[in-house]
Amino acid sequence: FINNSVVAQTNQTRLNRIQAIYSSLNLDDSYQVTSTNVFGDKRPYSYDKSRTSSSEIDYLHGDTVSNTATALDTKIKAAGFSFIGEPYPGSKETQYHYKSDNGEYIRLTVESKPYADALQNAYAMKQQPTDVLDNMDTNAGPSKVIVKVNLDDNNE
Repeated sequence: FINNSVVAQTNQTRLNRIQAIYSSLNLDDSYQVTSTNVFGDKRPYSYDKSRTSSSEIDYLHGDTVSNTATALDTKIKAAGFSFIGEPYPGSKETQYHYKSDNGEYIRLTVESKPYADALQNAYAMKQQPTDVLDNMDTNAGPSKVIVKVNLDDNNE
């Protein structure tokens, strides 16, 4: 019983910290939540116990990808996180990684929702992406935003 109580308390403490990180971003009503998967327990991957799953909140934001990414970069840095990298520069979606002095991580992904929807629809219909899709403006809004928070690692 004591062990379960300690685990529950640890998980609640972690959940509170993750929620505090999301709150510290100060996102206004222009960021509409479309999906939430926020949890406090540590969830190692079955195939690699050194890596853990991140909590995630997805948003829709009525602006271009570049404007949205710039605004969120400012908000994340204001919340005490430092930029540590952009793993896929020049790709059709923007992804930035951040780390706090406490070893907490934020992964930000921003992409054009019209482009992402068209790509997903093509695959769902078992079609190859067409020239029309390839020529779409990948900066067009609204933007699909994914903010992942991980207290343990940046190995997602």
